[in-house]
Amino acid sequence: MSGHVRQRGKKGQWYAVIDVLGAGKRIRRWHKLENCKGKREAEKACERLIAQQAEGTYVDPSRMTVADFLERWIEHMEGQVSPRSHERYAELCRNRPPGWQRWAFCAHGDAYAPRAAGSPPAGPPMAAAGPQPC
Repeated sequence: MSGHVRQRGKKGQWYAVIDVLGAGKRIRRWHKLENCKGKREAEKACERLIAQQAEGTYVDPSRMTVADFLERWIEHMEGQVSPRSHERYAELCRNRPPGWQRWAFCAHGDAYAPRAAGSPPAGPPMAAAGPQPC
């Protein structure tokens, strides 16, 4: 995975342009870098973004995470179940493995959970670039 930064627009907004390999083709993804005052800051932010994507910890801000979905679901269920059931649901949703809050939640209901190192893959094999978009 590689990338570079580009300044666009009259206000000088910085963007990270990251090349991702998918299905044998190079795909360019543009990411708006907020609060970058110069090229050096933008390059550091681009490096962090590439590292997060390589590790599988990056979640696009436009996608909902599992933690966000579960919080909304717990609020929704409050008046529909007994107080004890609601308390137990909330307890189960909040006591999860470290890092689960960043897992991306797809619109069709599947959650992408990164596997632990050395564990066998769950389900069909995925591309080396990480989870496929929904």
